[in-house]
Amino acid sequence: MTDHSNSKPQSYADLYPSKYLKAKHLNGKSYVLTIESTSVEKVRQFDGSYAWKVILNLYETNKLFILNKTQCKAMVELTGSEQFDKWVGHRINLSPKQAPNGKPTIGISKAPTLPAQPKSPRQAETHTPKVDLIPVPVHQNGQLHGQENGYVD
Repeated sequence: MTDHSNSKPQSYADLYPSKYLKAKHLNGKSYVLTIESTSVEKVRQFDGSYAWKVILNLYETNKLFILNKTQCKAMVELTGSEQFDKWVGHRINLSPKQAPNGKPTIGISKAPTLPAQPKSPRQAETHTPKVDLIPVPVHQNGQLHGQENGYVD
């Protein structure tokens, strides 16, 4: 196997990166992401048992997001559907939170709406590659930065 990276791993996380999104990956920031697909898989729990979990594949990142019961309930409320496949295409705001047990978790809330952007047929065919998480500036009123004036920077 050939290593194509230019930098030597400096930490455990560098050497063995997780394929799952965790609160620490948010770096204290909120992100607006789009659900590309959903799946239901058996996931190993801390006690060694397995449990069925909903997993979101997010368009903007290569990390998969495993939902807990609270996050799953939030998705039902946001989308208005208990059917996981109906969640595809929805934009959600993910932000770092603290669970009742004191551990870090990811909160899910409704993403601010974007103003309609006209697309040419060529733009509609272009796909943006997945990248590392990039924070989207969101005001406390739920609007994107600049949206209060009718535009988004």
